[in-house]
Amino acid sequence: MTYNFLVLSVLCCIPGLIIFVLRKDLRPVIGVMALVSIPFGFTESLFYPDYWEPVFLWDLADKIGFGLEDILFVAGLGALTSTIYAVVFRKKFSSVVFTNHKSSLFYAGIVLCVTGVLVFAAVLLHIPMIYGSVVIMLLMSAALLAFRRDLILPSLAGGVLTCAVYTLICIIFSVLFKDVFFLVWHGEKFSNIFIAGVLLEEYLYSFAAGVAGTMFYPFVTGRRFLSADKKS
Repeated sequence: MTYNFLVLSVLCCIPGLIIFVLRKDLRPVIGVMALVSIPFGFTESLFYPDYWEPVFLWDLADKIGFGLEDILFVAGLGALTSTIYAVVFRKKFSSVVFTNHKSSLFYAGIVLCVTGVLVFAAVLLHIPMIYGSVVIMLLMSAALLAFRRDLILPSLAGGVLTCAVYTLICIIFSVLFKDVFFLVWHGEKFSNIFIAGVLLEEYLYSFAAGVAGTMFYPFVTGRRFLSADKKS
């Protein structure tokens, strides 16, 4: 099990790197979303060791609350979630801004502040953060989608696609590290439901992350999804 989380994080970065190489138009999106995602890597202490206990390089999680693997993991997930819908459905982002850019940033800022409050409340109420994070991501996404209904279907599709890709990553991961989801994750404290050897909560988390990641960039930039063959 040495370096198991590092391997999972590297696997999560591969889809984003492939998209980065194949879709030049999505490279700025990947760069922005990877950077925006990094602060979420600092929240590892909300999941470790209650939800899972992977091996960290230099035991950083025990020393500072998060590890290098967390940064790679969230950056890779940010790159994947923000582009997978566009790739699969042959979409691109419009070059024209369709909404008030300042208003979008304002609403996004409010949602981020509310998210922080909800995370704090979940900690105070001792709600397992794996469930709290899923609910918070979906609630905050729903709040933003109320202002951008054109992003509802792309976001749901992005959630399903992210879940599918992440599941494949987890299956490959479980082949490399036999029974890893039974040994590293504390499934007995949660649903204890395993699908294809992967804990149910991982499916829920990846879907919620896919929904949030798909809608975030077009929302804050005021852009829409267009057919890749259509002029902006």
